[in-house]
Amino acid sequence: MRNPGLQNLNHPESSLVKRSYGLKIPLPKYFFNKNYPIDPKTFGERLGKARMDAGLLIKEFAALIGVTEDTVINWKVRGMKPLRRDIRNKVNQFVEN
Repeated sequence: MRNPGLQNLNHPESSLVKRSYGLKIPLPKYFFNKNYPIDPKTFGERLGKARMDAGLLIKEFAALIGVTEDTVINWKVRGMKPLRRDIRNKVNQFVEN
């Protein structure tokens, strides 16, 4: 009696030929981005970390919040904070999640 699992071993449509194996190792975000804040201390660093964790570019985050890219850069680089209450609430909610 022939083993049915071995009869089509060399056939190109065999599931053994198409099977692939992979090893998935989760890498921290700072592994790929040297600017990723590992231990954020300032508002700008916390904002940058939350944005990067969400996978958003600065322009995407700015559009989501309803401000310009320059405004987000001012928050991150120059240590400024949102002045308008509605914007401040949106940003704080984003950073906390």
